[in-house]
Amino acid sequence: MLQPSYLIARGHEVTLFETRGPDDKVNGAGLLLQPAGLAVLKQLNLLAEIIQTGARIDTLFGTNQQERVVLDLAYYKLQPFYYGMGIERHHLFNLLQQPVMAQTTPIHWRGVATH
Repeated sequence: MLQPSYLIARGHEVTLFETRGPDDKVNGAGLLLQPAGLAVLKQLNLLAEIIQTGARIDTLFGTNQQERVVLDLAYYKLQPFYYGMGIERHHLFNLLQQPVMAQTTPIHWRGVATH
């Protein structure tokens, strides 16, 4: 849904073909949005809602079974204003779906056209 939302926001005409139904639940694990993805969501005026729904991540740190560091990322070391955002997949999908559904964009849900 990110690409159609992005194109619609810029005035492009979009026809969307979706393999799931409009009322199907979105399944799957959460996502960790990186600064580049957050920048795109900001351009779409969706960042404020993402911030309300998600969990800010400032650092990632992990070790293996031998206590050896395998991941050590502090976003602020890249840029002082960088951070990641943890969000559940269905929240992100629903947020991205809103601008698409608000338009008169033709959507083909499982081959059935709407709008």
